[in-house]
Amino acid sequence: MNRNMERKNTLSLIVIGICMLVIIFLNSFLISKINIIIGQIIDFMKQKMYLEIHNILKYLLILLTAFFILDILQSLITKFFLEIYSALIKINNFNKILYLNPLHFQLSNERNYFTNVFLNVIENYCNCMTTFFTWHLVLILNGIVALVSLFKINHVCTLALLIIFPTFSIFFSRIANRIADSQTKIYKEQKEQINFVYSILKNIFKIRNLKIENFMLYKYKKYLELIFMSQKRSNLSDAFLSILSYLQKCSIAITLFLIGFLR
Repeated sequence: MNRNMERKNTLSLIVIGICMLVIIFLNSFLISKINIIIGQIIDFMKQKMYLEIHNILKYLLILLTAFFILDILQSLITKFFLEIYSALIKINNFNKILYLNPLHFQLSNERNYFTNVFLNVIENYCNCMTTFFTWHLVLILNGIVALVSLFKINHVCTLALLIIFPTFSIFFSRIANRIADSQTKIYKEQKEQINFVYSILKNIFKIRNLKIENFMLYKYKKYLELIFMSQKRSNLSDAFLSILSYLQKCSIAITLFLIGFLR
C-alpha cells in the first residue's frame, strides 16, 4: 500500500510541477504582451487616436483578467503541491529522498524544520512574483496617467490631488515597511538553512567515503551566504524600499484616474 501510494504521489508531484512550469510560462507570455500593448498605447496617445486607444484598453483588460486567472490557478496548484508533499512526509520510506542521510536525521525530529524550509522557498517565490508584477502594474497605471493628462485638470481637482496623494503615500509606506521587516526575518531563517545544507553535505561525504577537503565545503558555504546576502540587499534596499516610490506613482495614477473620470 505504501509503495502504491508513494508512486501515485510522486506522479502527482511530477504532473503538478509540469503544470506550474506551464502556468509560469503563460504568465511570462502575458506580461510580454502587456508590455507591447502599453507601448502601443503610448504611440497612439502621441497621435491622439482615441478610438484605437479604447480598443487597445479593452484588449489589455482581457489580458490582465487572464493573468489574474492564471495567478489564481498557480496558487491552487501550489496548495495541492503542499498537500501531496505533507502526505509524502508521512511515508517512512520516503525519508531517504527527503534527507539523503537517514542515519543522521530522523524523520520525526526534522519534519517540521524541513517543512518550514520548503514553505519559505514558496514564500520567497510569491514575494518575487508580487514585486515583479508591481512593476508592470506601475507601467499600466503610468499609461492611465498619460491618458488622463490629456484632459484639463481644474483647481478643485488639483486640491483633491494634494489631499489624496499624501494619504496613499502614508498607507503604502507602512505596507513597504512591513514587507521589509518580514524579509529581514526570512533572511535570518535563510542563514539557518545554509548551515542545514552544509551539515547535510558533510554527512553525505562521510557516509559515501568521498574524499573532499573541508576547505571546499567551507567555500561552498560562503558562496551560499554570499548569494543570500546579495538577495537581502536587493530585496531590502533595491526592491522593497524602492517599492515605496513605485506605490507612490500608483497613488498618483489612481488619484488622476479618479479626477479624470469622476469629475
